[in-house]
Amino acid sequence: MRGKHKAQGPKRKGTWLKTRFKKVLDKLKSRQPFHEKEPPISSKKEQRAFETSTLLWDKSKGAIGLPYYKNYMFRRVAFVPKGKQGKAKKALIAEAMLGKIVTYWTYYPKPDEALKFAKALKHVGIGNPGHSFPGCVGAVIADVSPKTESIRSIRIRTIQGSYTSRKCPELSTKLTRSHGGWREHILGYVFKKAVEENIRTVSYIGSPISWGQRIRLSSSEKKRLKTFLRIAKRNGFKRKRDSKKTELVVQRP
Repeated sequence: MRGKHKAQGPKRKGTWLKTRFKKVLDKLKSRQPFHEKEPPISSKKEQRAFETSTLLWDKSKGAIGLPYYKNYMFRRVAFVPKGKQGKAKKALIAEAMLGKIVTYWTYYPKPDEALKFAKALKHVGIGNPGHSFPGCVGAVIADVSPKTESIRSIRIRTIQGSYTSRKCPELSTKLTRSHGGWREHILGYVFKKAVEENIRTVSYIGSPISWGQRIRLSSSEKKRLKTFLRIAKRNGFKRKRDSKKTELVVQRP
């Protein structure tokens, strides 16, 4: 008498993601584990942060899609070395595109550290980019002209960290200092991309700033402006006077 086969029920949603995530995690542990044991996760955003960072660190080529980022495709574009000439990697830069123009460049540390930055999101406002991309240290949001246009430009809307400068128990001073150069690394990649793709104009809108008037800027905004101009100069861009005086513009001859 033949044995009865049990009827297979419908697969539960999210099973493929759990299976994929478990395979990636097992693969990472067999190489050089980022952590000895799986860290405690207490919210959906923390889960998103840990999974996104883990997949970005593991994915070697192409883009990844995750169910909670329905309109975005992530792509790892660069690694951030540990030290000036260090071969070890401490973070990565990921690119997420919304449509054909709006681009998000995010700075992700390793999964354990990304989880800590996600836990610290309760100290920042809901409009912070960290709520859209949990686990990232900071983000640069820009409008990038499509490659079909003859004259292309990059118009940076936002340069913002995903954590507060005030002390919080989730982030140690050592951790925030180790990733304190995230602006330089992302902007360095952006200007390098502009040179490689022959984009001659890059502008920064800022938090709205009236360049034609004498106004007092916050210390954080001054830091963004100085970093933007320093990285621009390093890549051969020079400041140009904007006729409308509504944004900071740099061009490459």
